[in-house]
Amino acid sequence: AKKFDELSKQELAEIRGELYEPDSFEPAGYDTTASAMGWICAHLADGSSHRDAIRTEVNAVGGPDAVTIDVLPKLTYTASFVKEILRVHPPAIWSGRTVTDTFEIHGHTIPAGEKILFAPHVTHRLQSQFPEPNAIKPGRWIDGHPDHHEAHPYAYIPFGGGPQRCLGFAFATQELIAMTAIFASRLYAQSERKLSTIQGFIDLLTKNDALDGRRRNELKNEVQDMAGQRILIVEDSPTMRQL
Repeated sequence: AKKFDELSKQELAEIRGELYEPDSFEPAGYDTTASAMGWICAHLADGSSHRDAIRTEVNAVGGPDAVTIDVLPKLTYTASFVKEILRVHPPAIWSGRTVTDTFEIHGHTIPAGEKILFAPHVTHRLQSQFPEPNAIKPGRWIDGHPDHHEAHPYAYIPFGGGPQRCLGFAFATQELIAMTAIFASRLYAQSERKLSTIQGFIDLLTKNDALDGRRRNELKNEVQDMAGQRILIVEDSPTMRQL
C-alpha cells in the first residue's frame, strides 16, 4: 500500500472523485443517519425505560442545553443505547468487497477478483456474540455492567470495518448521540403502535432515481404510505424547541 504522499495526481483525483461522488457520498451522509434516528425515536416512544435513563444522564451533565462535543464522552448510557440501535437496526444491512488477493477461510478458497457480500444485519444478531440478540441492552457496551459481553471486534460493523470503513463514522455517531440526548430530554413521545408490529423495509434508489426529483417525491410518498406509523409528540419542556 502507498503512503498518502506517494500517490500520483491521477490517484488522488480518483480518490477525491470516490469520496465526493454526489449520488453516493451525500446520501450516505444523511440517509443512513436519518434511518438510525427513526429507529431511535421508535424505541424511545415505545414506553421503555431507556428514555428515563438517558434523561437522567443528560440532566447530570447540565441538561439538553449543555450537550456539546465536550460533553458527549460523559453520556455513556446514551452512547451505548445508540450502539444498540445500530446493532439491531443497522442502516446498511449488507455491503460488499472485491477480493484483491486469493485467500482461504474455513477451508474455502476465495480467489482474487471475486465479490464478497457481508451482512451486518445477520452478524449483529449472532447469539454467540450478543446474548439475547434481539433485545436492546445498552449495558452490553458498559464495562462492569451485568449485561456487558465482549464480542469479536468485527462482530459489530454498522459502518463496515478495516481500511474501507465509512469515512464519516465518528461524526455520524456523535451526531446520533447528541440528537438522542436532546430528543429524549426535551420531548415526550408515545407511539400509537407497539414496536413489535413495526417492520423495516428495503428500498433501492438507483442513480437515475436520485437525480430525478419527481421520482424522489414518488418514493417519499411510497415510504409514508408503507410506514403507516404515527408518533404522538407532546410538549415536555417550558418552550417547545425544534431538534
